[in-house]
Amino acid sequence: MKNLLLVAMQYRNGERIYPAIPLLSKDFNIDVFKCYQMHPSHRWVGDNDLRKLFDSLYSEYIKNVFLDFNEIDFSKYDCILMEDNRRKADGGILSAIYSKSKCLTIGCTHGSGDASYEIDGHKKAWDKCFMFGKSSATESFHISGGIPCNDDLKKYQNIKKEHVLIICNFLGNRSVSSWVNFKRFDENFFNGINISRVQDKYQKKIVIKLKSRDDEHGYKHNINYLKSILPKSLDYKVVVDCEDDNLLIAQSVAAIGAPSTLALKPIQLKIPTVLIKNFGQTGMFENYSNLIELDEDKVFKALDSPIDIEFIKNTIEGGLTFNSSEVFVKHIKSLPQK
Repeated sequence: MKNLLLVAMQYRNGERIYPAIPLLSKDFNIDVFKCYQMHPSHRWVGDNDLRKLFDSLYSEYIKNVFLDFNEIDFSKYDCILMEDNRRKADGGILSAIYSKSKCLTIGCTHGSGDASYEIDGHKKAWDKCFMFGKSSATESFHISGGIPCNDDLKKYQNIKKEHVLIICNFLGNRSVSSWVNFKRFDENFFNGINISRVQDKYQKKIVIKLKSRDDEHGYKHNINYLKSILPKSLDYKVVVDCEDDNLLIAQSVAAIGAPSTLALKPIQLKIPTVLIKNFGQTGMFENYSNLIELDEDKVFKALDSPIDIEFIKNTIEGGLTFNSSEVFVKHIKSLPQK
């Protein structure tokens, strides 16, 4: 069998491709290099350390785990698969690996954004780069590989709807910086969508999904902030780290929030999904029919609009058939060597 090195850096990015590991293991001996936020020395800032979930789900498919760059014999690998594509992340670890690589090295898109990561790293950190779908695979070195973790959405298609999901980006208590230039999820946002009217429409609990961000040094202050700005009568709960976000998504009767990779899940499940401009990077959502301005009437009109099937088809390879893992692995097996 051929040998493959998986570079695991950040769970919320890598979780998109991790479900392809069992299928990959049928054709590759898989080693894993844990670095950056996947390294055990990194302090987890959320409410559930999902690195433990990674180990429990995938350890049986992995031959060796490396925690030290200098312990790795890069000459033994037929392919190096990086879960990210940001060549400057973690002090430039991807570029360092690429400089040692003797084989085809493949990056994976960091997300749905407007950044130039998927071009900037070419021949500096990787040779090829997986993108989610045809609409974002704009370069000859891009591969339309779908989102393997979304395949499991299929088993939840008929599950009972329990809540309305709000997908947050940065909250209003987040300080301004040069790279965080989006509008904040503050009182103006929740008033702008009329969150109480949303709850009245569906008669469901509101679930607010937050990211656990390393540079925010925790999450409890965000929960307290939301409590200070949301209507006192609102029936809601906050979710930070989630072991099965596919289930969380599938239980949603509707979703409202920032343009983000997570927002592709309810869209793929054909759940009414409304994304608000300027609260996240537009990126691949530029042509999404329900990307709208923050306006109460527009939000409620969009919630009742038809599902954008063409968007799913063009944006997520295997999105309509829930077979991204198959597509993803097939590409890796068929790619020529460096």
